[in-house]
Amino acid sequence: MRPRTVHVLTFEGCPHADSAKAAALTAISDFGGPIELIEVDLLDPEIPAELKGYPSPTVLVGMKDVSPGEGTQGGIGCRASGAPSAEEVRLALEGAWAQDPRWHPDEDPAPHPSRTVRLSFRPGRPEEAPEYVALRGQTRQNAFSEDRLRSVGVTAETWAAGIDSGSLPGHVCVVDGNVVGYCFGDRESGEIVVVAVLPEFEGLGVGREVLRRTADELVALGHRRLYLSCSPFPESRSYGFYRHLGWRSTGTIDGNGDEVLELVVRKSWTTPSGPTRSG
Repeated sequence: MRPRTVHVLTFEGCPHADSAKAAALTAISDFGGPIELIEVDLLDPEIPAELKGYPSPTVLVGMKDVSPGEGTQGGIGCRASGAPSAEEVRLALEGAWAQDPRWHPDEDPAPHPSRTVRLSFRPGRPEEAPEYVALRGQTRQNAFSEDRLRSVGVTAETWAAGIDSGSLPGHVCVVDGNVVGYCFGDRESGEIVVVAVLPEFEGLGVGREVLRRTADELVALGHRRLYLSCSPFPESRSYGFYRHLGWRSTGTIDGNGDEVLELVVRKSWTTPSGPTRSG
């Protein structure tokens, strides 16, 4: 089981930010188990859409506000009630456990230590291409070593050139200055060429968010049909991941034995989690 997540949403200067983080850490410590604490800067324009619209501070347990009832109607503001208490966060954790026992450490044969993670998203950069190549060989499934990439014509140099020319638009997730996941697409064809996330950062929404941002960019370039290739086997992580996000099989298998999925979008691009499929 992957660690569950607690998000602490604040912005610099919020007088209750430290109290909210302390409450979350205390509750996590008391509850125990493999729980990730993710700090989110509400002033960052690049945060995922589903984290926008909350007042500061907000603590989310399993993406649910532990103190619901206050919103900002599209702006950024302070929570009138201040920071939630550690007891509120603990009760939310217990509620999550009641709905899904996998939240509890006793259900995890190899618990991960709790830690704080700050995710940041931005477009890919040519100078980081060697890092992208190295990461591609470290994924949990379908890893490609540098030599294997070179055998199909992909090197740090060609990757950097694609980003620099605009032919390979993509977005990355950065933690503590290091790239932990990315997605890149083909400007001309509308193909999602690669989605890769380091194993220790799976389950945090990294793959979903970099895919959404890259798909957004391809649609903005005029594409109304996006496609990608992935494993045709249901036991593969990618099989359920893409289908959950609305991608559908074309019924075709490419030359590498992968299934081709597509996402046909309307001109309106409105849903926060990804494209809106045409009916």
